Amino acid sequence: MVPLLQFGIRGARHSQGELTVWLAAEVCPVELVEDRQREALLVECRARTIEPPGRTRVEKVLVGARNRWEMAFCARTIERLGEVGVSRLLALVAEGNEDGAALLASLKRDPGAVGLDSLLTEINKLNDVRKLGLPEGLFAEQHRLQTGDGHARAAGEIRGG
Repeated sequence: MVPLLQFGIRGARHSQGELTVWLAAEVCPVELVEDRQREALLVECRARTIEPPGRTRVEKVLVGARNRWEMAFCARTIERLGEVGVSRLLALVAEGNEDGAALLASLKRDPGAVGLDSLLTEINKLNDVRKLGLPEGLFAEQHRLQTGDGHARAAGEIRGG
C-alpha cells in the first residue's frame, strides 16, 4: 500500500481539529442540515488534500463543530443582551402567568386550532415578548437559512419544490 502522503494527501486524524474549527466558523452558521454539513466537510477535505475521515471521525467533527458554533452563538447573544436582558430572560423562565405555567413554556405551546381565542392568546404572547425589551438586531447576523427564508425553503423541499 502506497502512503497517501506521497501523493500530497494528509491524514484526517491530524486535521480533525482544524476541520472542526473550519466547519463551526464557515458552515454551521449557514447550514442546518446535517447531510449538507457532512458534504461540505468532505468537499473541504478534497480541497485541502486531506484524506476523508471515516464515518466515526466525521460524526465527531460534525458534533464538535455544531457544539463549538452553538457555544459561540450563545456567548455572542448573551453579550449583546447585556445584564438587563439576561436578567429579563432568567425571569422569563422562572415567572408564572395566569394559569401557573412559566411564560417560556406558554410561548412554546402550540396555538391550537385557528380561531379568535387562539389569535388573542398569540397576541398576548407577542406582547409578553415585547415587554422583554430585547435589543434590535439581536440576531441580525443570523443567516437567512436559519430564519424565515429557511422555513420557506424547507417547506418547498418538503412539497418537492
